[in-house]
Amino acid sequence: MDTKFKETKIGRIPEEWDAVQISKLGKVVTGSTPSTSVKEYWGKDVPFVTPTDIVNSKTLPHVERYLSYKGTTVSRMIPPNSICVTCIASIGKICITKTPSVTNQQINSILPDEKFDTEYLYYVIVHNRERLNALAGFTTVPIVKKSSFEKFLVALPPLPEQHKIAEIITTVDEAIEKTDTIIKETQQLKKGLMQKLFIEGIGHTRFRETKIGQIPEEWDTATLGEVLTNIQSGVSRNLSIIDIGVPVIRSTNIKDNRLVLDDLRYWFWDDTQGVDLRNYILDRGDILINFINSVAQIGKCCIFSGQPRDFIFTTNIFRAKSNDELISNIYFLMFSETEAYQSQISSITKPAVNQASFTHGDFRKIKIPLPKKQEQDKIVNILSGVDAKIETEQAYKTELQRLKKGLMQVLLTGQVRVKI
Repeated sequence: MDTKFKETKIGRIPEEWDAVQISKLGKVVTGSTPSTSVKEYWGKDVPFVTPTDIVNSKTLPHVERYLSYKGTTVSRMIPPNSICVTCIASIGKICITKTPSVTNQQINSILPDEKFDTEYLYYVIVHNRERLNALAGFTTVPIVKKSSFEKFLVALPPLPEQHKIAEIITTVDEAIEKTDTIIKETQQLKKGLMQKLFIEGIGHTRFRETKIGQIPEEWDTATLGEVLTNIQSGVSRNLSIIDIGVPVIRSTNIKDNRLVLDDLRYWFWDDTQGVDLRNYILDRGDILINFINSVAQIGKCCIFSGQPRDFIFTTNIFRAKSNDELISNIYFLMFSETEAYQSQISSITKPAVNQASFTHGDFRKIKIPLPKKQEQDKIVNILSGVDAKIETEQAYKTELQRLKKGLMQVLLTGQVRVKI
């Protein structure tokens, strides 16, 4: 299709398209919250939507609270297929209602109208979230006033083209959702396998009780101090975002039991405090453990993979090496995802105002079930196969998200036209 373009206030769009204010498409209403002191207003009848209910999903998977039908008499009910957009604090979170609902005052809703395709408008607002955020300005609590929201301009093709664009992007969205479901189901499978393998092992019929629960009779237990060596914390420095010498692993680089190197900080090789940083160089296979962090991240681990340059680590991380005659580092890493490990970490963690921590001595006392190395390897191989499945699906999801972003860029601006 040979497309001719025109310049508008929102940029270059096809000549057949219009730049239209949201108020010209459908009625915009702002929600309200019924009095929480009137119990009769609250019940299980009608979803009450707040910004915390709106997650990365086109529709609402669930809401925390519901109103009674009486509660809707003092609020504005919005019909199915309304587009809800947060306009106070967290600007631009968006969803489509599938049932009659009520929203709180932080949300503006665009009621369905024959002038626009609901899913098309949903994608247009998602694509223009930064422009919507700019309307809020720089205030303590960002706010996009209803009057400003109603004047927000969007690119609007003819209705048949809206339908087709929405259909194409929705197809990719559905593939992302299916992949996400597979990832979650596989993660649940792994969790169940871990509980079974670290309690029952492989092929055992006789068991005994220990301080960390039931284990096969043939297994031993050990403390981490017995199976890990060279447990050492790193250095504390005011690190630079500029590469000034040596990259430094921080607690934020440990995510989901993996090492993530997309947000590095650096320090001088010639340390300003005279410390020999060669004593903190990480070796391939070293285990890294968060021992000073938020309660949610405390105790999280990863294994340092080989890198083309030397790395060191910060003072809120323990570096440890596995005693290869007794335990593999990957077996320990997988044990660190079990309830047995996490409950022991909780028992030694000392909460503080901004962060929690545990001591080197307490960490060394944590107990771990210890099968023979051959069985450890079998357990690792089973769980690694499940991990590989999760990684494959996550990579596929990333590609789908990249595809969706690219499609939105070209389809919602008319750079690529769809055939009707």
